Amino acid sequence: MSTDFFKKKKIWMPIIFGVIIFAMLVLFAISPLFQVKKIYVGYKFHYLIIPTENVEVGVFNAQLDGGAGYTLNVNGKACVALSVYTDEQDGQNVCASLQSTGEQCELITLGVDALYLKSRAEKRNERELVGAFQTFYNCLNILEQEIFRLDKGATQESSKRILSKLKAQLTFLEKQYSSSFAKYAALCAEMAGCISEILKKEIYAKDLRGVLCEASYEFVAIGAEFSL
Repeated sequence: MSTDFFKKKKIWMPIIFGVIIFAMLVLFAISPLFQVKKIYVGYKFHYLIIPTENVEVGVFNAQLDGGAGYTLNVNGKACVALSVYTDEQDGQNVCASLQSTGEQCELITLGVDALYLKSRAEKRNERELVGAFQTFYNCLNILEQEIFRLDKGATQESSKRILSKLKAQLTFLEKQYSSSFAKYAALCAEMAGCISEILKKEIYAKDLRGVLCEASYEFVAIGAEFSL
């Protein structure tokens, strides 16, 4: 009986060993699928918001004072944004200036800190994805700079020239990413459409602030889809 046992053991040991080796090879082959790749990007947006009991009234008053009057949701609560800044110091300076006049306002920060690529497709298209976020962020910077220029007295002609180029860039991005990154392409199309409407009339900084607030907020929402 003991001889039979050892004979069976000799037969099964190579088979078991082979199964273990095969399982290890399979796990080694598919392990990259379970590894999340983190890419730091550090896109931050600093929203200047005002407290309000009635959102509609808050929007109206904000726009009346030259603000964006854009409604955004922060921790489940609706807030009204006067403007948004890519540089925190710029936002702090404006916030402090308003507070010195008795205005109740505060600066909140939202952003895309990092992109977490989980699927094989995302990792394969890493360069394209990262490039898409960077390019759109650059577009937001251009729009912000145009707001600063208008506040300092830029002419309508020069502003329309810059905004027309920005619109063309966004339209190009929409076509470029229409099949590979649909939500991103839709955001580019939406922003291009907003600029197109603004170009039909006299350009006001408050209208551009509204576009910047909306586009940056939706940019953050798309970035959240690449979070853990």
